[in-house]
Amino acid sequence: MPTITSVQPMRNFMIKVGFDNGTIVTLNMEHKLNTIRFQQLRDRALFCSAVTDGYSIKWNEFIEISITEIFEIAQIS
Repeated sequence: MPTITSVQPMRNFMIKVGFDNGTIVTLNMEHKLNTIRFQQLRDRALFCSAVTDGYSIKWNEFIEISITEIFEIAQIS
């Protein structure tokens, strides 16, 4: 499984995710904002605070998505 090397929040609640194997995935998180789990990300400052530990994208201690979820979201988008 590749590891995440970069996350870049973009406009319209998109986020570009770079992996150590050279793959770049752009996620459309807009449809997730209507869920209880991700509704706090409507706050643009929070959305733009995304960081990675190599294995997930984290916004705060409560909101994160794993590499597996990233690929699942990418397939839906």
